[in-house]
Amino acid sequence: MTSIQPFRIDVTDDILDRIRTRVAEYLWHEMPNDGGWQYGTNLDYMKAFCSYWIDEYDWRKHEAEINQFPHYKAGVDGIDLHYIHEKGSGTSPMPLFFSHGWPGSIVEFMDVIEPLAHPERFGGMVEAWATQFDRDQIMQDKRVEVPTAAALFPAEMLAWPPRSYVERLYNITQWSEMPCGGHFAALEQPDLLVEDIRKFARSLR
Repeated sequence: MTSIQPFRIDVTDDILDRIRTRVAEYLWHEMPNDGGWQYGTNLDYMKAFCSYWIDEYDWRKHEAEINQFPHYKAGVDGIDLHYIHEKGSGTSPMPLFFSHGWPGSIVEFMDVIEPLAHPERFGGMVEAWATQFDRDQIMQDKRVEVPTAAALFPAEMLAWPPRSYVERLYNITQWSEMPCGGHFAALEQPDLLVEDIRKFARSLR
């Protein structure tokens, strides 16, 4: 049986001090300084970014914001998987699963978890989430027949295929072409993503 344990992010002061020291003492002359981005991140941009991290960034503040949600670790095949489980409002909240890619982290979803799990705190209605997903995902001729929503953000790393092609593979019931945002939509445009998910959820009632 998988062991599930509560978990909190708690980075020690010693680790934070060592990171700040390494960043502050980095030998910048080892990076090409061509004034552009040809060899990687622009040197001036990186210096400003590191100065912000050393002098202004408040890790403890962000650590507390991350820990406002219930964190857990589950041992699966010898690996500890870290996840957040935020139970939604109402008597029968709709289950919703987010999985980040690489590179990425749970921080991408900090601005969408609460509005989606507790819409009443943001002017929404709990009843809109009082239904459940159909658990049977029926595959017919390799086409996904469960209702599927697609949110297209213009700065995505790869171009989406035409809707006509996507509909060969999925039962597209909502197709949203966003005005801005990219691959990390939850981080870049949380309000657009939240509203799109809410709209899709209402269609499943």
